[in-house]
Amino acid sequence: MKNKRYLSLVFLLTIFGCNDFPFKSCTKEFRYIGITFTNKAGQPRAVKNFKVVNKRTDEEIFSSSHGASRGEYVVIDDSSVEKVRSSGDELIVSVLDSVNNATKSVSVKVKGGRGACHIERISGPEQVQLE
Repeated sequence: MKNKRYLSLVFLLTIFGCNDFPFKSCTKEFRYIGITFTNKAGQPRAVKNFKVVNKRTDEEIFSSSHGASRGEYVVIDDSSVEKVRSSGDELIVSVLDSVNNATKSVSVKVKGGRGACHIERISGPEQVQLE
């Protein structure tokens, strides 16, 4: 009987001693944050040298998924949810315009972090018009 109480106490301390509640209910969907590059007419445009860097850590973010259509690129997905803080991180998205070879950079703020179910966009464009 004493062992059962001791084990119950240890179990409860383990559960409530963690920063993240262990019984969080997450969906099984795989989310991503995308960005679409367009020309002045709003038509999707392919770009070169697509690169995403976490401004705080200076770490490049590589996505395990691809955009759903031409001109759409994945900034970050759930495979990198732990590479950003729950309070949010600024990601710098840089590309080279495939038509005029001009570099374009935009900022996208996202949150995730250890214990987060999915990556979330806080701010930043979903679509960027290139010259």
